[in-house]
Amino acid sequence: MKKAIGDRAAIEFAVGFYDALGAGKSVEFAHKFGCAAIRLAGIPEQLTPTLNKKPNIEEIVSKISSSKEQAPVLDESDREILTKLLILSGRAEYSARISLCIKIGIESNQLGFLRESTVTDFALQLIDYLDKIDDKQALCKICSELEVVFKRSSYLTKLENVKAKLSCN
Repeated sequence: MKKAIGDRAAIEFAVGFYDALGAGKSVEFAHKFGCAAIRLAGIPEQLTPTLNKKPNIEEIVSKISSSKEQAPVLDESDREILTKLLILSGRAEYSARISLCIKIGIESNQLGFLRESTVTDFALQLIDYLDKIDDKQALCKICSELEVVFKRSSYLTKLENVKAKLSCN
């Protein structure tokens, strides 16, 4: 850390950092993800954590991480579709957010953006967060929720394409 950091910021950073590492991401990515977690929680200390590394360590870590890292499954278009449908379905409304988190199996108290954002911001951040941590199971559950709402609409084909990319059952 560049300087002392608040407890809440430290916790947000640690959760984001270790979530990314646990998902097989590189140390550099995990550092950025931890900083983003601080920012998403609305804490203005995202620039406090620093990453210092030695060149030989970087090469070793890079080789290990590159063997584990996979390209994101969803592209920008897929994320936009899920975000749009989440908003249209009403599942991103403030009153429905905790219920949605329970249904998709994520801890709502870990989402700093749960209470502080607009419907659009919440939907964008949730889909982006789940994609970045590679939580395909939660994304599939969101698709299942949306499938119920949009089963007789023109969105169904797009939703089925996203489900296929995620290998949802």
